[in-house]
Amino acid sequence: MKRTFLIAGSILILMAFGSVPYHLLTANTFPSLQDKERVEINLSTPKNYFDFSLSKLDEASLEQIRNTVKAQSKKTESIQIDEEMFEKYLQYKGALETLSPSSTINLDYMISLDNQIKGLQLQFFTNDEIELLFGEENLLRQFAINKIQISQQELSHDERLSLLNTLISNMPEHIQQAEKNNQLITHLEELSDLEGQNLHLRRQELVGSEGAARLADLDDQRQHFQSVLAGYFVERNEILKSQQFSNQDREAAIDYLRSQRFQKKDIRRVLALERIHDQNQ
Repeated sequence: MKRTFLIAGSILILMAFGSVPYHLLTANTFPSLQDKERVEINLSTPKNYFDFSLSKLDEASLEQIRNTVKAQSKKTESIQIDEEMFEKYLQYKGALETLSPSSTINLDYMISLDNQIKGLQLQFFTNDEIELLFGEENLLRQFAINKIQISQQELSHDERLSLLNTLISNMPEHIQQAEKNNQLITHLEELSDLEGQNLHLRRQELVGSEGAARLADLDDQRQHFQSVLAGYFVERNEILKSQQFSNQDREAAIDYLRSQRFQKKDIRRVLALERIHDQNQ
């Protein structure tokens, strides 16, 4: 089974979400580049567990995944893992692939897509199962649609803002916080043309003194990384062009150079940047 059909539905859903999923960023918490990279997977709902299981299709067959879900359903009490529901979920994911994508993402298409997705959910699941599996997903999709509807109404700025605030206030607390975080990120990105003290003062207004200091540290670290990366590409190109190396020795020399210039946690990022760099040559 190709993995394509399993991710096609997710792509369609993300297209309808607009800015969702959200970046969960608070005014007093900014990631440090010195922190170890951590990936936390939320397995607190059946849908999250099903999606996590299907993400392993590159490593295991679908039958192996089915067996794992079946075994898990017998020993899990904290979430409702049900092998029958998993089979219906597989059929649903396959059906999502039949939905036609659009090159133009507008309000009419988003409403149509939302209706089609909900229609497919009703084909495979009971109302209780839909709420369990897709309750928040459907809510977020409707939230994105409502935001666009408000933005397109012929209203004054204050009237539009009032409607938007009312819409947000009716969302669960974590969605309200996520929306505030999105707005904060947008405001921070709008400061990209500022420099020096002006930039620091505007950041301070948005995120406070500690937040502004953390952002300044991130700026310094990004600039340092870009400087090291530029030098690395120069040295790497010299190795690639050298006729003194065999292909194997050339790879070994580049691996050594990469390990000397970058921290271990940055290697995957550097490899990705190398591919982009080489494609643009």
